[in-house]
Amino acid sequence: AVVSTQSTGMQDSVVVHPLVLIGALDHYKRIDSKRVIGIILGTVENHTFTDPILKTEISYTEKHLRSSFAIPFEEEDNLWFYDTSFFDKLLKMHYKVNKNEQLLGWYFVNSLKSK
Repeated sequence: AVVSTQSTGMQDSVVVHPLVLIGALDHYKRIDSKRVIGIILGTVENHTFTDPILKTEISYTEKHLRSSFAIPFEEEDNLWFYDTSFFDKLLKMHYKVNKNEQLLGWYFVNSLKSK
């Protein structure tokens, strides 16, 4: 996905690394459920340079979605319940291994099968 930055004409970008896609697909295939959720982690890189013609400073951002992990949850009457202590422990463990990554979002995979 690419988001336009209209003021500079530059584009902020999101780079989805293959491990995130493989992780979400593996999560969906392993669980016998019609939907799964997980957390996406990565880095945000801010870049700045000077346009040699206009002599103006231009900045843009690259978000690299590098890794993910599954969040087990239960669903009841359109309400979702997940273990927050499990989430906190897994996130802290991930930060110990990947100090430069931060929580950037989440994923949701839903079955397209009709009943």
